[in-house]
Amino acid sequence: MKKEWRKKLALVLAVAMGISLLSGCGGGETQGGNTGSDIGTVQEATDAAEQTESEAPEKSEARDGSTVYVQVHQDSGTFNPWGSNQDPFMSIRLNFYETLFEYNASGEVVPLLVESYEWEDGTTLNLKLHDGIMTHDGNKIVASDVLFSFQKASESAEYGRHASNVDFEKSHVVDDLNLVLATKVEDAFFYNDMTRISIVSEKSFNDCKDEMVNLAIGSGPYKMTAYTPGYEWVLEKFEDYWNTDQTETQQQNVDKIVYRVITEEAQRTIELETGGIDMLTYTPSIDVEYLQGKDGIEVYQYPGNNTQTIYYNCSGESVMDNENLRHAISCAVDSAGIAAAVHKNLYSPADCIATPNTPQYQAGTLKYSYDMEKAKEYMEAAGYPDGGLDLTIMCDANTQPSAEVIQASVLQLGINLEILVYDAATYNTLITDPAACDMLISGYACVGTVLFFFNNQLNENKSLRTFWKNEEFQTLLAETVKTGDAEDTMKLLDMVNDADVVRPIVFGNSYFAYRTEVIEGISPKNDNWVLPGDYTYHYDADALYD
Repeated sequence: MKKEWRKKLALVLAVAMGISLLSGCGGGETQGGNTGSDIGTVQEATDAAEQTESEAPEKSEARDGSTVYVQVHQDSGTFNPWGSNQDPFMSIRLNFYETLFEYNASGEVVPLLVESYEWEDGTTLNLKLHDGIMTHDGNKIVASDVLFSFQKASESAEYGRHASNVDFEKSHVVDDLNLVLATKVEDAFFYNDMTRISIVSEKSFNDCKDEMVNLAIGSGPYKMTAYTPGYEWVLEKFEDYWNTDQTETQQQNVDKIVYRVITEEAQRTIELETGGIDMLTYTPSIDVEYLQGKDGIEVYQYPGNNTQTIYYNCSGESVMDNENLRHAISCAVDSAGIAAAVHKNLYSPADCIATPNTPQYQAGTLKYSYDMEKAKEYMEAAGYPDGGLDLTIMCDANTQPSAEVIQASVLQLGINLEILVYDAATYNTLITDPAACDMLISGYACVGTVLFFFNNQLNENKSLRTFWKNEEFQTLLAETVKTGDAEDTMKLLDMVNDADVVRPIVFGNSYFAYRTEVIEGISPKNDNWVLPGDYTYHYDADALYD
């Protein structure tokens, strides 16, 4: 007899801060943004799709019913706990790695591995861990593992900024469950830092010959059981998961999750239609409208707060330390054109440094917006009236179409722009190298305030993706990070706008497409940066399929 079941599988997409989409936080991909360039159309491939569907085996025959198949747009490159702060790693990490604190659905920081905590003063935090936190290879997470993980994060190019405020000399272990985590200065964003750094067992890490590059070993609700580079990774329910109370995000109600790498956009949609994939985390922009009209498929739009952004290399390694040259290129960037041509107007042209979800957002205040005549004037002021410049821009495959539009635009100024396209692992290595390129495309998101972006990516004590050194800015930032003063935050915004060290291109929205026979709905968390893929699962069926 056919089993009756309610299709009750809700995916709660964990939202992280950064983006650096991903990411958080910023990365090569716009964090949380998942519309991309047009690589063919599904409409044109309808016949092929129907053929594929007719030849595909029934789901009940093809795979285990308790398995969910989820698409990701590229390989993670590494599963080292502190090796990547970019998507797709950040999109899935809470399945297998866990942190001291996490964000709940209201965007509030709440304890995860921490049972209780107390600030002794503004720079001294007493923490008590839950007892019995076990890793996937059978080791117990203890207080010394926390300090080990923070120390390793401090040595990482990607995570160093999140551990830069930790005073390791004053931080110490009290016993297996208790420790003191000290900071150098008061910092309103330290809670966010603690949501970013994965905690692993020192023994598990040292016993792993490749430092967990190819196999994540954490304490999360799912353990990694297989990884085929460039194709897929498999997570299975961890039977000895410590968190029996099932926190809001750390659910494990599906036996197996298969993340499948599908880089070609048309193929992603075909796989969703034919049942090879249950959910697209990167829905091709050209297919959003098409999928909205398909029976059995839902498309969820999450209004994003992320940006796709040009970061100028303001170090002495590049001619982009010439402020007028930055202004020229910024004025040559046609945000509306990119939003239309690349993102089919599913993204909005960026018109402010602050994102629309922040109180600092003021429409139309981007100082160096699209104006080719002004761009030419700035080229002359920069000392290049006839152009004759050879520059480089770094990106990943997903932001390459935007780079190509910019390449064509600046050619009108006599600038030959070479596009350097890298995979996620290589991009992550080069993003903090001032000799790698003249500019790069990445992204940032703001959690309630643009100060979040300034603190994470323009703070010389954390990360300087632009390599912009400005003593006045850094001094004011250091004070404002402690106080959160609104007036000072606006002063910082004006300084960034004037210096033109970043040029936001578009504000992104996220689109998630899923099969309604498997998934009932999506409920994004409200901490303002959707990273596609960091799921928890809820269902009350005996099986997903007969």
